[in-house]
Amino acid sequence: MIAWRWLFCALLVVVEPCDASVVGERTWRRRLFESEDDFDDDESDVVSTNPPDESELQPGRVLSDENVYINFDGTGNFRTHCEESHVNNDDPLVYPGQTGAAHEHVFFGFPTTDAFTSIGTLENSTNVTTCEGKALNQAAYWVPSLFTADGTRLENKETLFYYKSGYHIPADTIEVPPQGLVMIAGNDLSEPQDVVSAKYRCTSWEAPEPQFDEGDPMDHVPYLPECQPGDMLEFRVVFPQCWDGLNLTSGDQRSHMAYPIPAEAPNIGTGWCPDSHPVAIPEISYKFEFEISSSMGSSDTWYLSSDLDPSQPRGSSLHADWMNGWDPDIMDLIVKNCINTGYDCSVGLLGDGTRLEEVHGADLCSDDSSWGHKGKSSKDCDWVAKKPHKYCKKDDGDNWLALDACQETCGTCGCEDAGEDKWLYKGRSGRGCDYVSKKPSKYCDYEDNDGTTAAEACPMTCGNCGCQDSLTWRHKASGLANSKSQS
Repeated sequence: MIAWRWLFCALLVVVEPCDASVVGERTWRRRLFESEDDFDDDESDVVSTNPPDESELQPGRVLSDENVYINFDGTGNFRTHCEESHVNNDDPLVYPGQTGAAHEHVFFGFPTTDAFTSIGTLENSTNVTTCEGKALNQAAYWVPSLFTADGTRLENKETLFYYKSGYHIPADTIEVPPQGLVMIAGNDLSEPQDVVSAKYRCTSWEAPEPQFDEGDPMDHVPYLPECQPGDMLEFRVVFPQCWDGLNLTSGDQRSHMAYPIPAEAPNIGTGWCPDSHPVAIPEISYKFEFEISSSMGSSDTWYLSSDLDPSQPRGSSLHADWMNGWDPDIMDLIVKNCINTGYDCSVGLLGDGTRLEEVHGADLCSDDSSWGHKGKSSKDCDWVAKKPHKYCKKDDGDNWLALDACQETCGTCGCEDAGEDKWLYKGRSGRGCDYVSKKPSKYCDYEDNDGTTAAEACPMTCGNCGCQDSLTWRHKASGLANSKSQS
């Protein structure tokens, strides 16, 4: 039973160690067909759950009959599936409020993370994210982009993000991470760093004993290794899990957190948090795997967008950022039902007979079937699709625009105007995107005190989303707005 599951793990793009139980329990992860003879009928490690009534569940949380298992090594594990959201050159932790100031990042989770994203942004959002649970996980995750030698960006698919007790801290001592916590793991400077936080390996390597777990070998290097075609490159970023108990951030986004005093393999749970950072939270980690083909070249020729010093080994600037945007009730379930108990909650399971609703592409960008122009059911999003450049600006009679309701048709998924906490014309109160909407053909050129135009900060208002006509385009710079339609 275990052997074929590990075979799956070798074929998947995942985050954190690929557990056999994960692959067996998640149908969306299956890549082959197996017979019933491949499974063991022994269910002594299956956890008995008592799910709540369906009427008590938040949107994004559903009943599930998938099994939760006892981890006999004492660790507690939860994983969540997130898809890529977008790519940009922003970093709200390192360069807050400075659009385009960072190297390129690929983002997961919260769908519109940019230079102006704050904890308040995440906590107040009701957007469907690119993670399981619809709006229940507003956390923002991002890493530098990875490129092959010819400049092709490698897309991260079916990525998992782990929340674990880890191998060092006893599972029953892990506490719920505080709301508003942010942190960075790894070093974005192009210089060798400790493999505790950021590391690489070729999956063909055979790690020496002793190990905590054969699925998490300790033979990594701090730079992109030479993995040949037919092999797979794995890289991981592991966040510190010991919090100082006071600060939700720090000047370098790192000092308020620390790594635990490590356990010695194979003795799991024999480490501890230092006195300076006494509060243990889940070990959050990202891990990516890429199968190498002959057309991609050896992985030591690849590079990260943050590899800015050519004198240093490629990949030595690996790092990741995390902002806590979880629904606090859901995170409480994850820690108490999955991690403290030493259970394996597979992907998205909450340990109580419920799970986070799975990610579906259509959910991330879909039309609302309840919308109708002026309340008429015959003039729905299918009607809008006939003339989107014209009808996307229509409303339902209550100022609910087709741009918002028919996002797939109008191409406005993940597109929203900045709030006044992010953009104000010349910093003046009341001169935000609502003000711009009064005369968008004129005001979309206005800038704030940092030089950011309204066209950038107010894309919905200024017609810079999807198939809208731009309100800032000029025919041959004539000054005549929308002289010609942009489609």
